[in-house]
Amino acid sequence: MKALFVEDSPADAALIREMLTGVRNASFELEHVNRLGAGLERLEAAEFDVVLLDLMLPDSRGLETFTRLQAHAPRVPVLIMSGLDDEEVAVEAVRAGAQDYLVKGQVDPSLLVRAIRYGVERKRTEQALKESNERFRTLFENATDGILVSDEQTKSFVMCNGTMCRMLGYSPEEMKNLVLADIHPEEDLHSAARRLEKPPGKKTSMLVDIPVRRKDGNVFYADIVLSSITLDGKTYSMGVFRDATDRIQAEDLQRELEAEKMVVEKLKRLDRIKNDFVETVTHELRTPMTPLRSSIEMFLDGTLGEITPRQREFLEMIARNVERLSRYATDMLSLSRLESGKHTLHPSHVTLLPIIRPVVELLRRNARKKNSSISLNVNSEMTAFADPDAVSEVLTNLLNNALAHTPQGTRVIVSSKLPREHCVEISVADSGPGIPKHAISKVFDKFYQAGRDSGPGYKGTGVGLAVCKALVEAMGGQISVKSRPGKGAVFAFTLPTTRLT
Repeated sequence: MKALFVEDSPADAALIREMLTGVRNASFELEHVNRLGAGLERLEAAEFDVVLLDLMLPDSRGLETFTRLQAHAPRVPVLIMSGLDDEEVAVEAVRAGAQDYLVKGQVDPSLLVRAIRYGVERKRTEQALKESNERFRTLFENATDGILVSDEQTKSFVMCNGTMCRMLGYSPEEMKNLVLADIHPEEDLHSAARRLEKPPGKKTSMLVDIPVRRKDGNVFYADIVLSSITLDGKTYSMGVFRDATDRIQAEDLQRELEAEKMVVEKLKRLDRIKNDFVETVTHELRTPMTPLRSSIEMFLDGTLGEITPRQREFLEMIARNVERLSRYATDMLSLSRLESGKHTLHPSHVTLLPIIRPVVELLRRNARKKNSSISLNVNSEMTAFADPDAVSEVLTNLLNNALAHTPQGTRVIVSSKLPREHCVEISVADSGPGIPKHAISKVFDKFYQAGRDSGPGYKGTGVGLAVCKALVEAMGGQISVKSRPGKGAVFAFTLPTTRLT
């Protein structure tokens, strides 16, 4: 790790260098300058992972030293190294963006290294969140549809994009002073309010032909995708508005002759809106997952210090839910892209065992947690013409499904065979309770959950098997399931061994 130490005391610089030199399991390359100006020049000329900064320098003093450096290199984490043990200054520095405030006489090698590692990782997390927010803001402001967020209780507007302001003729400041009643004609207000109430249990609903009143009093009709979002523990309604005036006029003019055609076009458009919405939201959901998972792992492995058993219990629970949410987001994104034709596969001639073994090894840890086992019985020379990432995703979903919906002590076997010429079959068999007969034909349907409508335990999302089916069929194979209640279930999918013509 490359560090820049801005310090005018040679003795302090030597001491910190000695501390970092003696650290085990870490390597630091420390560069020292004695003035802020020199430090800014080095940051301009080279890249550093972290800056250790004294606030009292010959050419700059106090918090201004930090603010000047941060303005010059905002992406580099900065740790204050001060001889002044002043809590007020320390709080101000951290609020201003410093990653930590260390008093020179109170620092030992372990504390220093831990502070540097924590500061670097936290800065990376902050930067990732900042970039995620900037991407969201760019998408939000540049969306072709109007987006309006309102308080579900007061119906007052709290946020809108530029398209929504232009659509209604209000400025952003004026929008914040409006409520639902202000943008609907008085004679249609009751009907509009009733239709804008989402059915119980539904997170998202699609509304069409809603009358909307502009600032100048003119009325137009809009299609609205209405959904609930939660920010800081409070629930809001988010409406995505699309001016439906042209569509309605076209339907009025050609309703009798073009009725069927207009219905088909409308469904296609709604499907595109749905896929774009799912893909956008899923992408924004996945963005912070990696730094969040990394931060949790740093707590669990002790990098950030010791934790109590109670803290470990909660962190492990958070980690499991983050992993489950990440898998769900990946499945939803894959399914959306497959359905919209945006998912591109890259099939090639591959040996299957090197693809299958890492997946099995990874999920064996989950199996051991519930006293279950996963056995691998795949021919080391078996090949297929397939996309390696897609095969890995299919197998991961099948194994997760087998482990999630079976009791403790379940045996799971991954095996292979050649059912016919130019075809290979991979199967995942478990010794669980099996699948009800009436559900066999529906298990690959999107959002279907066989026999899990009530009762305790993990319910799943009904997305994983639908993704498996779509991926396998996109590679030219087929997927099937065989099961008898009380006798376990066998999920099997085939892949071609040669390029399909």
